[in-house]
Amino acid sequence: MKRSAALRVEVLEDRSVPAGTVTISGWGAGNINVIGDGQDNNITITQPGGLNTLTITGSSATTLALGTIPASWVSSSTPTQVDLALPSPLNINNLFVDLRVGNDLLGIFNVATVGNLIAASSGGGGIDNDTYRLGADNAGKALLIRDSFGSNRATLDAVAAQDPSTIFFGAGKDHLLITGSGTIFADDLNIYMGAGSDIVRFVPGTSLIQGDLLINTTSSVGDGGDAVLIDWATSPTAPPTLQVDGNTTIVTGNGADLIRFGFGTGQTGPSAKLGATLNNTVNINTGNHNDKIFASRVQFAVLSVQLGSRDDQVLNNWGAASVSVAPGSLLNGGPHISGDILPSGWTAPAGLTVTGFP
Repeated sequence: MKRSAALRVEVLEDRSVPAGTVTISGWGAGNINVIGDGQDNNITITQPGGLNTLTITGSSATTLALGTIPASWVSSSTPTQVDLALPSPLNINNLFVDLRVGNDLLGIFNVATVGNLIAASSGGGGIDNDTYRLGADNAGKALLIRDSFGSNRATLDAVAAQDPSTIFFGAGKDHLLITGSGTIFADDLNIYMGAGSDIVRFVPGTSLIQGDLLINTTSSVGDGGDAVLIDWATSPTAPPTLQVDGNTTIVTGNGADLIRFGFGTGQTGPSAKLGATLNNTVNINTGNHNDKIFASRVQFAVLSVQLGSRDDQVLNNWGAASVSVAPGSLLNGGPHISGDILPSGWTAPAGLTVTGFP
């Protein structure tokens, strides 16, 4: 006679992901700190009332807690939402958000600060993949986004800042998307993307940088194949997608890089206007690899393109693509192995000297 086996249930260790905790503190003349932990934090920060208000909302897996903060600043507090209303005459001054280690998601929408707006992940050397979404925010001073490790994503939509601002991503395959009419940097904007195959993209409406623009995707620990993409505007009468009043510098380092002034499908407007006057400069250096550059419906001030060593390629005929440059501009293919490539039937815009191509 066959004997049936008895079923047994083995109790396994608890493998549920612990909920992250984000702590809100306040000090001084309206300064707010929002600090995460080692878990995957997910929060949204909004400003539902006047400049003295702030609401922090956590997802179901993120618990909010109060740190050291004046009781008079807190109008309500639950584990999923904290509402702040600073007493007169205080307004939100410096807003500092550091979600630390973990694959974090941070949204900041419709927030205006008197001082700096800072979003960071201090990480402690851990590699995590974070997402930053900023929309319709206005930093009274500088905007700083800093995340040194992981493959991170950031979207800025109609964001403004008054002082020189910086976006810094370190090692990883990072993506930065800047969009929206109302994106205005009243001073310089510096973008550093670090090691890895990174993408910086400007999409319509118009992003206006009233100072200088620096895009630097180089790294001392190894460069990837980076892409800097500026979309065409949506229509011929629309302003350019990217407008820089000062000087522009794009440095992509030693990878197989792509720079496109003109990107997208079905868009018929201008891509960029770089330099408010003919005395401004546009410097592009793609480093030593097989790099590619495309330019269409773009207005350059004094342009200097250094494509570096290896076999580089110009992807289109600038002379037939509504490209203008200030007198004294240069396109240099640099040293090559087999030969740098210009497209068949290439013509140069007036004022552009072309060298380093066979």
